[in-house]
Amino acid sequence: MLKQLSSLRKSSSLLKKSFGISYSSFHNNIIKCHQQQQHQYSDLAGFYREQFHQQNQLTHYNFESLLNKIDEMKLNIKLRELEHMVNLEEVLSKYQQYTNLCEQLENLQYLRREIAEYLAGKIPVEKLPKELYVEITEKNGGKDLVEFNEEDKNMILDRKSNYWKQKGKEIKLKIQELEKEYQIIKPILIELSLKLPNFTANHVMDFSLQNSNQPKLIKNIGEKVNFKENQKIYSHYEICERLNLFEPANECSGPKFFFLKGDGVLLELALQNYVISKLIKKGYQLIMPPELMKKHIIEGCGFQPRGEHSQIYRIENYQDTSNNNEKEVMNKKKEGLMTFERKGEDSQQLCLIGTSEIGLAALHAGQILFDLSENGIQNKPIRYVGLSHCFRTEAGAGGAKDRGLYRVHQFTKVEMFVYSSPEHSEEVLKEIVSIQEEIFSELGFHCQILDMPCNDLGNPAQRKIDIEAYIPSRGGYGEVSSASNCLDYQSRRLNIKYKVDTVKYKSFFPHTLNGTAVAIPRAIITLLENNQFIDENTGKLCVKIPVALHPFMLNGKTVLME
Repeated sequence: MLKQLSSLRKSSSLLKKSFGISYSSFHNNIIKCHQQQQHQYSDLAGFYREQFHQQNQLTHYNFESLLNKIDEMKLNIKLRELEHMVNLEEVLSKYQQYTNLCEQLENLQYLRREIAEYLAGKIPVEKLPKELYVEITEKNGGKDLVEFNEEDKNMILDRKSNYWKQKGKEIKLKIQELEKEYQIIKPILIELSLKLPNFTANHVMDFSLQNSNQPKLIKNIGEKVNFKENQKIYSHYEICERLNLFEPANECSGPKFFFLKGDGVLLELALQNYVISKLIKKGYQLIMPPELMKKHIIEGCGFQPRGEHSQIYRIENYQDTSNNNEKEVMNKKKEGLMTFERKGEDSQQLCLIGTSEIGLAALHAGQILFDLSENGIQNKPIRYVGLSHCFRTEAGAGGAKDRGLYRVHQFTKVEMFVYSSPEHSEEVLKEIVSIQEEIFSELGFHCQILDMPCNDLGNPAQRKIDIEAYIPSRGGYGEVSSASNCLDYQSRRLNIKYKVDTVKYKSFFPHTLNGTAVAIPRAIITLLENNQFIDENTGKLCVKIPVALHPFMLNGKTVLME
């Protein structure tokens, strides 16, 4: 207790800077909170320890949960098929080394401070930790200080004696040695633990085990289109060619790039505006994020910008053009922005985003949110809808079924992204899926909604629900949307926190959730193929525009005709 209070007294200026309050007002508020039992600690020392030893805590991953669920994580890694990428035993071993070092350093720094306090006359010798003169105690047969022989007693009582100078020097050298070890182990532990996946929802683990990692059907929506007997069914690629909606960009950009043309562009804009207008009415705030993000932000969201199978494009010739003043401001903010450091590489390198989710997660990186609670009730999610182009390398992807717009390097996407308190994140996931269901129902798509198994989850997701639409040319279903609950996986890595009220001096990591409102190319594919027909009068190929899109077609067309 005295140790923590001593540290607290010396940290008054830090309190003023961090919380905008003085030591006395902080102390009075904590006493009041303690008396009202409004915090989880059994004593004030525990609270002070939490506040003033944050610098040694690795918060980018929930190690507390990991240590309590080691067997569950082992099974999780196996079911996600990540055993070749994640070495859990090595992570746990390094974490043990790290925590041991932190404890040793914390104790030595405490002893060093106590010596300084004693030599400055701020505390009496009786308050000194006995371990500071344990060898003298043993020399005197384990007796108390008052029973030491006169020479040893005077040596301890004399604040100017060489004993204290030597003791301070010894502790300083030990601290320096341990800090060198600390600087080696910490980045290794971070590098290893960044590959750890999120925990998986229990029911997903269960059905993944029972069904050999096969998706679980939740429900079907809509009906399959009944084409006329003997009607030729064209693929979206053929429809685009005949209606002049699309042209490959192989010569100028390479495979899997395309030009949208004429009515194809207007169809894309109609889909965007239809979905955005619906989400704005539902309380989502529209954001258009930058399409270039720094590599450490990409990693903070749980994506891997490096490696053979990375889906991320990197800007290799990126140069930092910030002026000196901008760099100084960035350096001051850097410590609070991320909960992990990336050393030995250019974390400022820019990457093209693969989804608006990255920009919407980065929007509040390093911030404390105050909007997740209202009148003390933690039920006020922050909802965003993002519009952006997305860029993916699609490494290893290909095949006849992927011809045309199905799997491309650049496309437009409208994304839902929500910050929620932990208590309500599952409700928010249901809300996102219900909006997706509403959108695809109004577009007339026949879809199946699937709870995805462990091996289909990205590292950030605790649970992922996919919506697959029926696409005639594929003879089955293709993914058109997904929704994920990432719990606090991303908020920890991006150091995003929220406060539940203005009394407690403690913040929490919010849950983040994302869901595709519409990925334009997949929506166009499904729309074209399921709404095609042959005009009886002209014999020409036509496509009906869903009624929901009519107000958003800028040329007023309700039917596209070759």
